[in-house]
Amino acid sequence: DHPELIDKLVLTVTSARRNKNMENVVNRWILLAKNKNYPVLFKDVIQNSYSERTLKRYKLLTPILSHVGKPKDYERFLINANACLNHNAYDLLDCIRCKTLVIGGGSDKIVGGNSSKEIASRISNSNLVMYDNLGHMAYEEANDYSDIVLEFLDS
Repeated sequence: DHPELIDKLVLTVTSARRNKNMENVVNRWILLAKNKNYPVLFKDVIQNSYSERTLKRYKLLTPILSHVGKPKDYERFLINANACLNHNAYDLLDCIRCKTLVIGGGSDKIVGGNSSKEIASRISNSNLVMYDNLGHMAYEEANDYSDIVLEFLDS
């Protein structure tokens, strides 16, 4: 409602609209959550979020973590999952006028690497940074992520 209040924007591993990749992954998660199958849901989220390098590094820890922190209910998860599937801001992207940094993971198994490219192509004043070998958790895995974001915000 007030674009004049926004000087700069950072969009990281996101999508402006639903796509087949997202549909397949998130619908599977919704089914697992409705069936209260937390260990399988946790494992699937981890496998689809992180790069192969990180998955190998934490291979022994993942099964243990899948049995810790089980939610009391899945309502919040289901609300977020459905919001992911039902949002569509694609036609609004070209309304964004502020400087925008779009960061994507080229190996993103959740929203797909093309989602970041699509967003950047629709925002006229954007810069795109792609981590080709990283996925949806690029912001956590990339050693220079914070530096890139801070440099953009300071510029």
